Amino acid sequence: MGDVHITMPDGYDVNNIGLTSIYLIKINNDQVVNFSIDPTFSDVGDWDEDLVPDLTVRFDLQALIELLAPGDKTLTIKGNLTTGELFLGSDTIRVIEARRMPFRVKAPSKSA
Repeated sequence: MGDVHITMPDGYDVNNIGLTSIYLIKINNDQVVNFSIDPTFSDVGDWDEDLVPDLTVRFDLQALIELLAPGDKTLTIKGNLTTGELFLGSDTIRVIEARRMPFRVKAPSKSA
């Protein structure tokens, strides 16, 4: 899952975010075009347990992985409130290279 947790400053309500307006627009300083959230998932809760409501939205993780090389990456999203006001938010993540572990399948023992 490519979940993003959005918290708004005092005076703004995450319930007033237009879900279809949320896009990933930058990775570091590189522009990203038409990378929108999964429109079938959103959740308002308190993910970070700071008593401030968060809006959790989801990007297509596989598509996101294809854009991210290992290392520290600053991702920037933008969106609009239902009032038309624009918001931007950024955070830095560390992308690590997945290590593929070999796996073994143990054949069932034969019964005598």
